Amino acid sequence: MKPLITYLPWAFRDVLEYRYLMAAEDVQLERLHKAEKSLMDNQFLDDMDELGIRRWEGILKLHPLKTDQLDDRRARVKARLLENQAFTMRYLRRFLQSMFGEGNTQAHVQNYVLHVEIPADTQAKEQILREHILRIKPANIAYEQATVAQPMQTTLYLGGALMPSPVTTQLPQYLPTYDAVSAYPGGVMCSVTTLRLPPMEVTN
Repeated sequence: MKPLITYLPWAFRDVLEYRYLMAAEDVQLERLHKAEKSLMDNQFLDDMDELGIRRWEGILKLHPLKTDQLDDRRARVKARLLENQAFTMRYLRRFLQSMFGEGNTQAHVQNYVLHVEIPADTQAKEQILREHILRIKPANIAYEQATVAQPMQTTLYLGGALMPSPVTTQLPQYLPTYDAVSAYPGGVMCSVTTLRLPPMEVTN
């Protein structure tokens, strides 16, 4: 938003009184602009801010957890509003896609058991999904929910060194032997030293 002083004629822009007056009005107009944007965003569930989510939580009698983020609270409100829809696999897949993104979930029914797989890094939404499905699924269908770790591509660098450990002994018959190491992925490693002692007799 342009400062109000830019709308004044050039002759008034350097007047001290006008500069202070326009600066004070800019603050009020900025607040009005934010309130107008918040009012528009709160008409749509996916764009609601803290004020809109808190209003819907009061209407639906929802109690957010202390660890809930704004997206988690929005997902809980959305789940409660969608409970009146008919429960079908198409609806369930659309709902999972809206919560976890496309291609991140699996859902199928086998032997009257509904199996749902969700990403492992969405613990806050996991409970929301479980509560929602248990409230709307048919009574003759059991429900199983599993978390699946998503594949991750990364570059792994391996390196290392092998160093024989020095052995000092005053007994020539005690000869050290070094164990063989077939493979070692990284780090610094010293070989293990074993002293083989010959049989000794103990006399009083």
